[in-house]
Amino acid sequence: MAIAWLKSDPEVWLMALFVVFLPFFPLISPFFLVAGLVFTVGRRVYSRNYSVSVAWKYLVPPAGIFFIFLIGLSHSENIENGLFEVQKKLSFLIVPAFFFLWRKPSVSEMVFLLRAFILALIASAFFCLVQSLLAAWEFHQGKIAGTILTVDPASDILFGSSFSYFIHPGYLAMYMNLAFTLLALPFILSRRIKIFSDGLAIPLLCFIFVVIILTASKINIIVLFLLLFGFLVSFAIVKRKVVLTIILAILVTTSSYLAFNYSRVLQYKMIGVQTAINGNTEGMNANESTQLRIFVWKSATKVICESPVWGVGTGDVMNELSKKYSEGNGIAALDSHLNAHNEYLQEWIANGIPGLFILLVALVLPVVWAVRQRKTEIWIFIFVVAANFLVETVLAKQSGILFFVFFYCFLLQSSMNAGSKTIAEIGAVNP
Repeated sequence: MAIAWLKSDPEVWLMALFVVFLPFFPLISPFFLVAGLVFTVGRRVYSRNYSVSVAWKYLVPPAGIFFIFLIGLSHSENIENGLFEVQKKLSFLIVPAFFFLWRKPSVSEMVFLLRAFILALIASAFFCLVQSLLAAWEFHQGKIAGTILTVDPASDILFGSSFSYFIHPGYLAMYMNLAFTLLALPFILSRRIKIFSDGLAIPLLCFIFVVIILTASKINIIVLFLLLFGFLVSFAIVKRKVVLTIILAILVTTSSYLAFNYSRVLQYKMIGVQTAINGNTEGMNANESTQLRIFVWKSATKVICESPVWGVGTGDVMNELSKKYSEGNGIAALDSHLNAHNEYLQEWIANGIPGLFILLVALVLPVVWAVRQRKTEIWIFIFVVAANFLVETVLAKQSGILFFVFFYCFLLQSSMNAGSKTIAEIGAVNP
């Protein structure tokens, strides 16, 4: 199997480098995408083979997102900012084009790329854990020496932004939820060959669980527990191992209780959620993330009401939001130049109903196909992304754009090429 990987085309290795750099330096990853597209086009021209991907219909919506943003420039006042937004969205054109033209990858190459992504993600998280533990030790030593007297109750060296060194903790947790899904599904769906052996997959699943908790990303922790609940119920029903399922549920509940009981940042976030639900979220006091998001969402809704059909244009979103922040005395949101922190609202503000429609089509279309074809990993991936869209403008940063569009195209391409099998049912021999 390793020899087969070594003999793979340059495109496979370029995509492997893409997924390896993604959890470390997402700004470097696009160079490998462009190189992969160049190799693919060159190969097609040289061989005069113009067959297209079997998943080509499902690659159209991501490309449509790019063209909607391009069209949005026509009614933007801030052309400079609009061009920057279009530039960031180029991956929505490059990645579908690559998968549209790329030859059918082998099963071993598919699994090779998944392994590369998961191992790079684990390495990135391990580095984050080590650096946060070292920071915690230095803090502890300084506190003993009397050089540090106070600490912000909302901060915790082992959690949240202090933990995630390379990318936003919410994006790291989103990546981890996909990795968790890919590793967990084989235990439920099939006894066939898996991406990793059970002996390696189980500790990786435990590590991923811990990392998602450490990111302190509320939405991804919720998604993780929903996935765990679904996996445990399915495991009990399909495998008929009720006792083992109960033991696993007890372990998950106990570890989660300890994490929330001893983490200041998780406690602070939960208090913030309760305050946002029960209290006032307007104005200067809305500084906790949940409170601030609700204030931002209200401001975004006001912008949408003023231009509901065509939006304000690709380059004018921040200008319009800033006006509403000023009117609502949202000093924290204004000073931080916050976007809508909701991908659906952000898209609606920028490009109106057409933009929102294309985004929803991109999410719904693969889910319908995946449910009909029983491609579990695809609709779970869409669920993870769609949930994050509710609280983050995921497609505003390269780490969000690249993750979404690459795995959107890759999972569809892989599942269609695999025929009746799912990603969880195909793979290479144990590493």
